[in-house]
Amino acid sequence: MALIYGSQALLAALVGVWVGRRAPGVSGMAALLLAAWLGELAALTLFGNLLANEIDPEVAWVFWWMGTCGPLQPLAALLGALVVRSAGKRG
Repeated sequence: MALIYGSQALLAALVGVWVGRRAPGVSGMAALLLAAWLGELAALTLFGNLLANEIDPEVAWVFWWMGTCGPLQPLAALLGALVVRSAGKRG
């Protein structure tokens, strides 16, 4: 599980780096990343049954929560964005 969560957190941080270079501010970055995280829940709830027969809308939130390790994924993405933002201000 640690490899799965670690790799997902790293991927989220890399996406955060991309967002950090383009988003208009810290609150904008946080809102965008939170919307993406919740968008994953919406996509899994609506289309999870197409991906796997056991992901019904009633249990999609469990798979989403396990897949994102709760709030770890958006926090890693925000941290990556903040690192890029602070590095850009110094350089």
